[in-house]
Amino acid sequence: MQGQWKIPRRGLRTSLPVDARVKLLFKLLLVLSLVFLTVGCGPTYELKVEELYTYSSARGEEHLVAECRLYAKEAGHVEAEIRLWHEGKPTPVYGIYSDDTYPTSWEGVSERVKLNGDYTYYDEVRVIVNDEYSSTWKPDHGEDYKVKHVYGPYTEIGGAFVDVMVYGGSGGEANVRVELCETGRDRERRIYGERDYHFERGETALIEIPLNLKGYTWYEWIEVFINGERYHW
Repeated sequence: MQGQWKIPRRGLRTSLPVDARVKLLFKLLLVLSLVFLTVGCGPTYELKVEELYTYSSARGEEHLVAECRLYAKEAGHVEAEIRLWHEGKPTPVYGIYSDDTYPTSWEGVSERVKLNGDYTYYDEVRVIVNDEYSSTWKPDHGEDYKVKHVYGPYTEIGGAFVDVMVYGGSGGEANVRVELCETGRDRERRIYGERDYHFERGETALIEIPLNLKGYTWYEWIEVFINGERYHW
């Protein structure tokens, strides 16, 4: 007859008495519950900045815009201040978002907020919502030009346009040109448009560029040129 092996019990070795262990376990569960409520619930309303740019229309209109995303967990009123800061100090440039809102999906709702002044160099954008929740957005400043987005082409009364969002780097005068491209089409026959724009240091601009076109044309891709240098899009 084979012998039987007794498997030793493995557990937490402690010299604490039973009552002390129960109290310690209760405190641990209480802390975990508070952490879950704090992280899981979060603020009721959030307004997060995703981009800040100067919108420059082909008609000469310009205004500073904060592209934001609004998150709401319940219906209510949202009052938010969006302000540019530089070297730890607030600048005079800010915008106010004020509206009644409804519960949104986890993706949030895109909102555009017009600011009260022209572009000024900044290190960060601070947002305060209902005097309770605050957040900070910091731009990725650099020295070189960068094409961020191209929208269009689209038609309006007066012609066809393409919107190009360009980061101006260290600033200066820039010629921004767009060309609608198609396989087999010579460059001389491309539909195009261009505008000159003066960038301040660190400024991003959404530039509306009119095309030499009435109506619509077929194209396969768009090329953007900044001061003659090509950026494929």
